[in-house]
Amino acid sequence: MDESMTFGAHSQDNTFSDLSMEQSWSERVSHQAKDKLGISKKVFLIIATVTTALFCYLSLSMKGNSPISGAPSEALRKWDLPNNALCYEKFQNNFSRAGHQTETRQVVFAKVHKAASSTVQNILLRFAMARNLSVLLPTGGPIISQSSSKIRRENMIPSIRGEKIYDILCSHVLYEEEEINKYFPKSAFRVAIIREPMKQALSALTYYTVTWGHQNLKDGYNKHKTDPINGFLKHPEDFSGGKKCPQPWSYVNSRMSYDLGLNVSKLNNSKNSRTELKSSFKKLEIEFHLVLVSDLFDESMILLKRKLKWSMKDIIYIKVNQMHLDKNSVWRKKPNLTLAELQAFRHCNQIDYALYEHFLPIFLDKVEKEPSFKEEVTAYKRVLKSVSDFCQNATSGEKLRVQRNRWTEEFYLWRCECALMKKTEPSMVNIVKEKQMWLHEKYLQTNPPASASP
Repeated sequence: MDESMTFGAHSQDNTFSDLSMEQSWSERVSHQAKDKLGISKKVFLIIATVTTALFCYLSLSMKGNSPISGAPSEALRKWDLPNNALCYEKFQNNFSRAGHQTETRQVVFAKVHKAASSTVQNILLRFAMARNLSVLLPTGGPIISQSSSKIRRENMIPSIRGEKIYDILCSHVLYEEEEINKYFPKSAFRVAIIREPMKQALSALTYYTVTWGHQNLKDGYNKHKTDPINGFLKHPEDFSGGKKCPQPWSYVNSRMSYDLGLNVSKLNNSKNSRTELKSSFKKLEIEFHLVLVSDLFDESMILLKRKLKWSMKDIIYIKVNQMHLDKNSVWRKKPNLTLAELQAFRHCNQIDYALYEHFLPIFLDKVEKEPSFKEEVTAYKRVLKSVSDFCQNATSGEKLRVQRNRWTEEFYLWRCECALMKKTEPSMVNIVKEKQMWLHEKYLQTNPPASASP
């Protein structure tokens, strides 16, 4: 029986990534689960049978407005590991893309702290995994660097074919164009994201105090436990080791500009800061094809979809890396500032405010020039609501059917995809690493390096 909910392309795979490879991957993950759980052969076979029964078929959406070829064509597999369900997609490449514009598959995303960048990362990783694209990822952890633009090749996992060029960047590293060009073609679509500076700083304050226990931030919290939000805004020196303004590397002061490669300390101290800022922003305008605004996230995703010629399914999401705070938490208190205190905060964060006030009008101007943009955003929000309802209701069937309309071809969302969208950043990155390394090993088996040939 077809258990599904109804609401209201297919991508070309690398030729070496055939079904047998995916089955081998499935077997390896199943064996790993067996070893880790230490269960008997009989029990393992029962689990394998149950997980096999959960296989679901996934249709592939090509790009925006591209046709779907009926029912799902390949198994989307799910394995129950100790703490996670690993679910990934394998798509066939058996129908023509003739007459359709090709989707953009090489994307460099400057991952800015606490600006919805983990949600964008999840979108990009799912896109890459569905198409067997090579993601530039470090061998250890999910982050390339929090404080440097240097990318050391020996510390990165290899691309699928062992080439020096990758397809996707979406991990934290300070942006520097010359360094990026060592790993990505100049034709790769470059995108960044920004957020209203006070919202970004307060989000970072909460996250890096509660989750990471940043020492200076913890010291400030210990002095203002009843209201750390306004304690920070009124007495930033308590959260920065006595400094009037926190350092950029502290995450709570002009961190967006720092992530995008600007020399914040130099700009803050420059006598010609206005001229240098203008020059710096012009450089960013040249380097990035698009700067998104997290305060207008759905609008940002629709604009990105149009620029990349992706499908609506490619940009569905569930917000990730959000803190779940009690409704009475002190971290939920609202800013209560005098005009002088607000001006003092703006002064400390003057580079980020200049950045935001420069790129927000550019973004809004791009949106204004897009035909029928508000209508597509409205349709997108309806799809997201349907996806959220489906993923939160475990009894609503194994798939959600999104019907064809002006903005999307028909597509299916499978329950195991909900799990992928909800993954934490480290967990999702590890899944992509494992699959990429597996595909790389399989590629080397059929395409040994020249030096290894007999």
